[in-house]
Amino acid sequence: QVEKLLAQQYVLKVDDPTEINEKRQYAQMAIDLAQKAADKLPADAEAQVSIAAACGKMCDLVDSKTKVELSKRIYREATRALVLDPNNDFGHLILARWNFELASLNPFIKGFVQVVYGQFPPASKDEAIVQFKEAIAIAPYRIVHHAEYAKALDAMGNKAAAREQWKQVAELKPVYTLDRHYQSVANEYLRAK
Repeated sequence: QVEKLLAQQYVLKVDDPTEINEKRQYAQMAIDLAQKAADKLPADAEAQVSIAAACGKMCDLVDSKTKVELSKRIYREATRALVLDPNNDFGHLILARWNFELASLNPFIKGFVQVVYGQFPPASKDEAIVQFKEAIAIAPYRIVHHAEYAKALDAMGNKAAAREQWKQVAELKPVYTLDRHYQSVANEYLRAK
């Protein structure tokens, strides 16, 4: 339990430093701690989600080959977490983001990656929307769910729905430092539109 909680804290801490090597250190610590927790608590959905979240943080800090391997692991761990607990909101959020990112890849790049590194599980923007909505239904008070959904909707050109999600972000009570960042983004978005 302690390793799981520490892993979750290191996942959050990755965003704090500006230096990439320090970010990588925190992300690796989160992955290592989450894996230890998952090994000791194989039936704990949060431990599996912690691995997926830590790998997600590491994705922005590594080379393409490592990113591909991490992406497969993210999908595997988030899916495993949802088998253990279908009401794990972060599991749904992670699968939503995974589906959206993979479905948004340039088809040529995606095809090349699959030839070189192997087949990915199917991904779609429709599935991303289903997963975003599920995360929000389970935990409507979490700012991150609304913010990530708003970003996806905006990228898909659904400005009206994105605006509604950003309004939710602006109105909810912040808990984490990242929540305040999302609220700042929401306020800028709402002022500009």
